[in-house]
Amino acid sequence: MSARLASHRTAILDAMYALRHHEFTVEDYFEHELSSRARHEFYDGAILVMSGASTRHVTITGNTFVALHRRVGRACRAFVSEQRIVTGDDLYTYPDVLVACGALDFYKVQGTGTLRNPSLLVEVLSPSTRSYDLGEKLAHYQTIASLKEVIFIEQDIVDVLHLRRAASGWEQERFVTLTDVIPLRTLRRGLPLSEVYARAFEL
Repeated sequence: MSARLASHRTAILDAMYALRHHEFTVEDYFEHELSSRARHEFYDGAILVMSGASTRHVTITGNTFVALHRRVGRACRAFVSEQRIVTGDDLYTYPDVLVACGALDFYKVQGTGTLRNPSLLVEVLSPSTRSYDLGEKLAHYQTIASLKEVIFIEQDIVDVLHLRRAASGWEQERFVTLTDVIPLRTLRRGLPLSEVYARAFEL
């Protein structure tokens, strides 16, 4: 490795360390997002870069968005991964896919909107973030008052975890075959796994 390349790599690692360990304000975060090509999460003063996605991950995300978009009707809207949300305990993040129903509640800063009232959130699981998504991130999501459903999609096998808010807490159901259809209470429609995983395993 050349001295110049080594120096550049060190500078990048130093910047990543600074983002993790410096105490930022939410205003700092918004300013950083406007000038950054990558997407970041923000929580408790820390700005954390979100990892890139595999081709299969991107395919499943796109499939799911299209399938939901076809089913939302006029009362709801589907958004893909560039739409930022904020949870009830102030995690700022970008779900892979989301649906919001009724009047959209945006927190706008510097011309960008952060959605506060999603109804359904979807995450396609990756090896590097799987434990975080199913644990800490899910706990953040469950603080959103408007949220009714969360879907976690495995990308290497047919396996989808569907969580629904109920009076007694959160119920969950797993779907593991391509003929399964997830009953979505938010949309009163079914989401077929055959559409979610369409052509994903050809890659």
